[in-house]
This record gives sequence, C-alpha cells and structure tokens, in this order.
Amino acid sequence: MSRNIRERSHCRSRDAGATLLELVVVLAIIAAVFALSATYFRGSARAVPLQPLAIRMAADLRMARATAMAQNRSVGVTINTLARSYQTDTGSTPVVLPRTIALSVVEAGGSQPGVDSAVIVFYPDGSATGGSLVVSDQRSAVQVLIDAMTGAVATQKVNR
Repeated sequence: MSRNIRERSHCRSRDAGATLLELVVVLAIIAAVFALSATYFRGSARAVPLQPLAIRMAADLRMARATAMAQNRSVGVTINTLARSYQTDTGSTPVVLPRTIALSVVEAGGSQPGVDSAVIVFYPDGSATGGSLVVSDQRSAVQVLIDAMTGAVATQKVNR
C-alpha cells in the first residue's frame, strides 16, 4: 500500500506545475493579444455613441411638450443644422452636439427639408407640428420622430 502512494507522488512531482519558460511564453502571448486589442479599440474610444445623444434629444423634446401642456402655451424647439444644435424657447441654453456628429432635419411641420434651421412647436393640448430629425456619424444614424397628432417623441436606429 505504501508503494502505491510513493509511485503516485513520484509521478505527480514530474508533471506537477509549469516551467519558468512556459510561464514566460504564456505571458508574452497574453501581452501581445492585449497590445493588439488595445490598438484596435483605441479609435473607437474617441467615437461618440449616437444612441445616448438621440435619447437626450428625445428627452429634451418631451420636456418641451410637458412644459407646453403644464404652462398652457406653445413651446418651440429650434434646430440649427449648421451649428449642430437645438434650443427651446423657454430660455434654456442651446445643446450643441460634438463635431463628429451631424444633425439634419428630414421634416419639421411645414419646413422644407435641408433648411439650415427649423422649428418644431409643441401645443398646449400635447400635439405638435411634428417632424423627423436625424443624428448621424460616419458609421450609423438614429432618427428622432415627433408625431404631429399626439406630440409623442420616439427614437429609432436608421439602417444605412
């Protein structure tokens, strides 16, 4: 019985653990993979994600609608595509999008598409002039939709 234990422990000692050379090779491979992945993701770290910008814009438009209903007056939101900004007429500061992001008006009430600035108006009954805005970069786009009948604001990803 003691012979079986000795044989087992003897076998384990030869196969147990890794050599220093094996550990160095594994660490070198991990470092190389990390270095390659870091350079791959470095460019995307500078990109501004569109979805959060579109969600903020939609929230600001919903707030303009709520203000119109609460104060029983019309509230306009001016969109300036050249400056990549929008502002409500309630005295708030303009929201300026980053330089890498484009802002375009597809449709706004009776405004012509492609015009440098447009106004979307929310009325006291909750309705709006309606419209559609697009926030985009070189890779993707998100559309912000304003329903004319209900004044509801929604976002959807645009397939390119």
